[in-house]
Amino acid sequence: MLATLALLVATQAKLTSIDDSFAMAFSSDSELRKKGNESLAQYPWKPEYKEIAWKQFSKSALIKGLKEDYDSKTIRTDDRSAPFKFRIVGTPKEGQLMPLVIALHGGGSGPKSMNDSQWDGMFSSYYKDQPDFAPYVYCALRAPNDEWNGFYDDSIAQVMERLILAFSVYGNVDPNRVVSTGASHGGYGNFVIGTKIPHRFSAVNASASAPTDGETQGENLRNLYFTWVNGATDTAYGRADRVQAFAKSWAEWKEEYGGFNGGMTFLENTGHFVPDRDKVAELLKQDRNLAPDRLIWNQTDERVKTHYYLVDPAPKSGRRITLQLEGKSFIILNKDAERLVLYPPANITLKNMVVIWGKSSTSFTMTPSCINFATSLALYGDPNLASPYKIEVTNDDLSN
Repeated sequence: MLATLALLVATQAKLTSIDDSFAMAFSSDSELRKKGNESLAQYPWKPEYKEIAWKQFSKSALIKGLKEDYDSKTIRTDDRSAPFKFRIVGTPKEGQLMPLVIALHGGGSGPKSMNDSQWDGMFSSYYKDQPDFAPYVYCALRAPNDEWNGFYDDSIAQVMERLILAFSVYGNVDPNRVVSTGASHGGYGNFVIGTKIPHRFSAVNASASAPTDGETQGENLRNLYFTWVNGATDTAYGRADRVQAFAKSWAEWKEEYGGFNGGMTFLENTGHFVPDRDKVAELLKQDRNLAPDRLIWNQTDERVKTHYYLVDPAPKSGRRITLQLEGKSFIILNKDAERLVLYPPANITLKNMVVIWGKSSTSFTMTPSCINFATSLALYGDPNLASPYKIEVTNDDLSN
């Protein structure tokens, strides 16, 4: 409290530095946050502020407990706790940012000892190291529980996001170069994780598994490099049939919407144990798409509130939102959302933008601001998804 008062007194005497302004904006104290935003409003946005904002965010109360999670190798969210193991493949230079490979183990419903064994195997021997892509961080995440859907219930997205944030802040990981891969139980997980938070990854793979009805919303993968590897004789739980049906839908979506890079590898005379040990090399070649011209977001829960640069403050299972960028216009198709927020990347933002939603057309003069960047950085926890631009729109058709 005394430190907060001292900083407030100091800021009243002179213009607060940009560093201290961002620090206050990320404070847990509401009065200090208010002062921080007032101070940020006095600074015209500059691209070099991105690094300053990230530095201050990384020291702020908004990530309270994250250092303890990282040091103890256990990620904790509001309702989940998941241990992890990691190693660095290759030898990084001091301060070098590295890709992050997250590997999800097999197993699922069964005794703890079985899942622990699967986790150990995923860390120690499943995927081969890829020295041509070194240095990178290889992280094996243990499922939060021993249930059949441990990697693909509605809480798993927050576990993955916090894991990525921990490595971004403390592990010299580049959040633009994060991939997730897994087999069997872990593959089922990625069929869901990839569709819930595709914007967190440059590539995702799911092996020896299948999509899950209601949870795997494949259209959401339009802008993510996504692959799945299956054996033709792996027919348990309808896996072979389900992945072939998904591949057919994939081709139809690709034809209709564009995008959908990646696809299926279907191996004849192969069962549940597929030869995917070098998959990491393929995944590490991919780039994250931060500025897609088309977004397709089929929501499955009330927890995930972001999809690339689109934010739904009150998501709802079963809601569908599509967004198309055409020139200076964002065209939104949705009937039931009340309010949406866009944080469009700088490289697709023009001085004047228009949002068309239903019968309404609204023009915006786009002015970058430090406050917008701070707000979106606090929301995403990712300096590359944060933006100095903001558009907020309401659904006028609901009130008519």
